[in-house]
Order: sequence, then C-alpha cells, then structure tokens
Amino acid sequence: MDILELPGLVTVRRRIDRNDQTYLIDAEVKEAQTDCPSCGAVGKLHKHDKRPKTFLDIPIRQYRVSITLKIQRFRCKTCEKVFNQDVPGMVPLHWMTYRCVRWIRERCLRDTFVHVAEHVGCSPKTVWNIAKEYIWQRDMRHRLYLPEWLGIDEIAVDGKSLCVLTDIGRRRPIDMLKDRLKPTVTNWLWEFRESAHLKGVTMDMCLAYKLAVRAVFPEVPIVVDKFHLLQMASRVNQACRD
Repeated sequence: MDILELPGLVTVRRRIDRNDQTYLIDAEVKEAQTDCPSCGAVGKLHKHDKRPKTFLDIPIRQYRVSITLKIQRFRCKTCEKVFNQDVPGMVPLHWMTYRCVRWIRERCLRDTFVHVAEHVGCSPKTVWNIAKEYIWQRDMRHRLYLPEWLGIDEIAVDGKSLCVLTDIGRRRPIDMLKDRLKPTVTNWLWEFRESAHLKGVTMDMCLAYKLAVRAVFPEVPIVVDKFHLLQMASRVNQACRD
C-alpha cells in the first residue's frame, strides 16, 4: 500500500529528516495529462520542462509530511496557452493537499494558529487564511433564529462587553452582538417580532436586556438565571460577614 494513499499519485522515494521531524516524500502523477484546460483540445500538448514543487500533507505519527512533485509544464498547440500539469488532490493556492486543508479546518477553531502551523510545517499566516475562509463559509451557512427559550448574556472580548444570544434548549450560541446596549438588543429581537413560539427569556439582572425584551415581547416571561442569583446572594453574605 502506498504511504500517501492519494488517488492519482504514487510514491517514488521516502525518507525521514529526524532533525526537522519531517517525512520527505518524492512522488509522481500516475497518468499523463492529454487535454488543455483552456480550450479542451486533446492530444495537442507540447511538453516543456518539469519543475519540482513541494506540497504539505497531514502529519504522520507526529511527523510533518512534505511531498515533492516534478510537475510537467505544457504548451497547447491549439490555443498557445502555457500551463502546469494538473495534480490530483492538491490545493495550489496553499501548496498542500485537500485533506491537509480539511485537517487544518478541523483544528483551527480549537487550537492556536501557531500550534496548528507547527504540526503541519506551514506559516501561521497560512493557517489564518484557511481559517478565515472556513469561518466565512460557516457564517454563510448559519441562519439566525429565535428559539423557544432565549438566553441573553455578555462576554468580554478585548476589554469590550458583547451581547451573546443562545438557544437554551439546544445549548448552542445563536449570535453575538457588537455591544450590550438596549437599542442593539432591541433591533435584533425586532427581526423576530412575528415569532409566536418564544416561551421565555433567561438573562442576568441587566436592565437594558429586560427593557429590550419588554419592548418587543411584552408578555413573554423573563427569568433571572440561577448563576447570577447565587452570585448576588454570595456577595450579600460576604458583605454581611465583613
């Protein structure tokens, strides 16, 4: 079995650089390209030189993986376009395999970019670019909604308090607002003013949240969450002891 297990590629030679903790793999494309990607002409390609290109792959046993391919350059006799051989399973934009990009996507949301980059052998900037594209795709698929039980709280990011809206029943975040002011929260709730399935809202004792909910959903019950009640009771007890 080929160590790469990449369709269309075959390993020619492999070695380990233990100082750099890297698998160095020389590979080549199994099938020669016969068609032009620009005009579609078949059998009209003139071969130029081969240029070595290095692609990164997912780690193997904690070792980085570097794949070197000699990529054939062609010139189409029909449209005169010069292009590189198509390499299956590779992302030329990032110079790595598709599965390596997926590997980075899976880890970039739960680990630092620097740590992920060290595992793969790329720069943190590359991980940042892949993460940025991945997050944008997730944002495009994400649809805001109003749950049966809405949680309103805040989180401090870079010294600024942001409002966080959560689905209590499913235990998942829904949205994060730019601040925790009443107009901002009211405008968000107003988008769902026609929703009739909202059963209640949980929050801390922030007056701005209460006024925002009452402005849009005056009849919906508001519950102060247990954490903030216990927190305030603890503070009162401590003040009495002091």
